[in-house]
Amino acid sequence: MISKDDLAGLILAGGRSTRMQSPKAWVPLHGKPLVHWVHAWLADRVAQVYVSANQDAQAFQPYGTVVADDPEYAGQGGPLAGVASVLAQLQQNWLLVLPVDVPYLPSNLLDRLSKAALQCNAPVAYVTSPSGDHPLCMLVRRDQHAALHAYLFSGQRKVSGWQQAQGAVAVPYDNSDQSLFFNVNTPADLDRAQTLPPPAS
Repeated sequence: MISKDDLAGLILAGGRSTRMQSPKAWVPLHGKPLVHWVHAWLADRVAQVYVSANQDAQAFQPYGTVVADDPEYAGQGGPLAGVASVLAQLQQNWLLVLPVDVPYLPSNLLDRLSKAALQCNAPVAYVTSPSGDHPLCMLVRRDQHAALHAYLFSGQRKVSGWQQAQGAVAVPYDNSDQSLFFNVNTPADLDRAQTLPPPAS
């Protein structure tokens, strides 16, 4: 398996949050901001935590090393621009990427993603379930920076398109726990999440 020392984590918090109508990272869930829950899950599993954020850098500093999108992507790369910007300075060989608005994560996520990537010799592994793919819950090898940079520079930004081009492996989860990978994307989603138990770390 991939050792903790060889792994960094990335919280994607650079989105525009248009459907939430306020920055999702700071929306309170069970009394704590969404970014707290994702950081709490990551902190003991990785050697270093990064936060991809294009504003509020000082506010995010307690949650990791803050990295803004490289200006060469001119704000057009979407979440992959955040991934590429961190891969460019990564010291570890692997990066576990998680969106700030997906606080309900299974305890075995890292083990299953890393096992699949290593067994299949795949540079990328991501989550899929009967309700759909979760491409931003992914494990990426550091040597994928050049390919991702070229993909973004070609004007493309679709996450699944890049993953397929790199031969990514999908890691299936069933829907036995309806809260897993629940995306807190709108005020209605937040209302539903408030009825669930607090996310586990």
